[in-house]
Amino acid sequence: MSKTKSVVMTVILTIVIVLLCLMCVVPEFSIPFSIGGIWKTYTPVFSVINYGSDLGGGYSAVYYPEGVISAADYDAQIESYEENLEEALRAYYNDDQTTAADALLDRYEEENANDKAVEEILYAKQEYTDTYVAYNSDNFSSLENVTETALYLDAEEVCALSEEDGKYVLSEDFKEEFSTAVSVMARRFDKKNLSFLDVSVRDGCTIRVSVPSTVADPDTLFEQLGYSGAFTLRANEESYKKPLLSANADYGMDHYFKKVSSLSSGGTGVVVFELTSAGKDEIYRITNKLKDDETDATLYFYVGEQQLIGLGLSGEDDGLDERTLYISGSGENVIEPEEAENMAIVLDSCLEEGDMNLSLSLGETVDYTAGFGEEVMTAVYIVFGAVTALMLIAFFVRYKGLGLAHLYAVLSYLICMVMFIAFLSGMVLTASGVAAVVSGAVMLTLGNFYIFENIRREFATGKTLDSSIKAGYKRSLVAVLDVHILLFLLSLILFFISVGEVATFCYVFLFAVLTSGVASVLLTRYYAYIFRGLVARSRQYKFYGFKREVSDDDED
Repeated sequence: MSKTKSVVMTVILTIVIVLLCLMCVVPEFSIPFSIGGIWKTYTPVFSVINYGSDLGGGYSAVYYPEGVISAADYDAQIESYEENLEEALRAYYNDDQTTAADALLDRYEEENANDKAVEEILYAKQEYTDTYVAYNSDNFSSLENVTETALYLDAEEVCALSEEDGKYVLSEDFKEEFSTAVSVMARRFDKKNLSFLDVSVRDGCTIRVSVPSTVADPDTLFEQLGYSGAFTLRANEESYKKPLLSANADYGMDHYFKKVSSLSSGGTGVVVFELTSAGKDEIYRITNKLKDDETDATLYFYVGEQQLIGLGLSGEDDGLDERTLYISGSGENVIEPEEAENMAIVLDSCLEEGDMNLSLSLGETVDYTAGFGEEVMTAVYIVFGAVTALMLIAFFVRYKGLGLAHLYAVLSYLICMVMFIAFLSGMVLTASGVAAVVSGAVMLTLGNFYIFENIRREFATGKTLDSSIKAGYKRSLVAVLDVHILLFLLSLILFFISVGEVATFCYVFLFAVLTSGVASVLLTRYYAYIFRGLVARSRQYKFYGFKREVSDDDED
């Protein structure tokens, strides 16, 4: 390539790579001109990346089974009783806040007084304290010896008395129902395909769920995926006291429904019900009866006492006679895609795992910082940048012009990986993803090092520069490709058989291997070819840092 072409191509490549790098890292700013009459803000690529819980924080909530309450709720209720009792005592003694509440209660008990309002509060408080027993981890304790992390369990609903020592233990029925609930909740959240999802048992009696910060509406997600009870079909009319369709002794709801899924159409969520032959006939019978009884009938889908979605039957001459039902709502009741997905997950869960009979109440949703610290990504960028800079300096010292080619190849690789992580739908960057990107960069560096060393050895044998480059790449090609292909296949296999962070690593690493292979075998060689033209032919081998005792002109 002539010097003019090399200069032009080098300038173009440099401009493109610099612009792409700036697109990734330049801070957000307002564009100083309107686009189509609209003033917009430029957003860097790095800010588009969705980070997992370990790098970007997330949200968590605790589910309390029926009969299990937190210590905070228990203390709040006791405090409420005490405040009401104090008010009743002051009203009884006509006291205007001059006497301590404890002193008023002592006086009341010493006098054996009998006031209806006071007695009702004392009875309610005593009944409440008798209902619950304190529980902390695996041990029950007396109410006078409770730690801050204790739970309170309903003695009748959740507990049983041990026949051996007469102490409270978790009942076998509760253990079985709780174990089923944990399994069902884990499967439901797993279907959301969230990165760094955690569903775990906390304190032996509650379920803690953590999701990444990429979840747009965690409150709704936690609420909807926690619905419990039987899957039934109903009509909200007084004439229908019982469900129109529910599981019975002979058939479960999976006898009528094959699968429940969701899809998005034009920004609207659609819940899709696939029916069996029996389900098709039963839905036709039910909807036909509704149409006969009501002019504007609606078929409602319930889980427990929670109405999830309704199917309006207005305008139908007869009942529905379809194998697949598509429900999206209408008007102000149009379903959002996220909500449709949540509904489908819960309903399909009832078909696959059966009904979750244990009722769960949702605690407060809390957000938490990244598992590795608030500034973890800043630290990752600084460390990665420093290590990359040292590696490039080492390449420049040893290979000079080839080091420049390696620099452009590394930048091309990093730009491709950043674009992939930022713009691929559903992609979330976690620590395993960062490890995959770094591994790909290491592969690229080692590949180029191996190739450059082979070129150097070929040149040392007395070959011309062109012959050395061709021979060096030919000698290295098989080994470099073998390593990339082997790692690609291994990652592909692990991706399909693994879960969690291992699957995330393999997913990102698949793309990293492909990009690294292309950058090492093709891009680096192309960049080296362009940069050679920047110097005279007789000095090109010196440009690459090669030495020869006898200088020969290199052939083109």
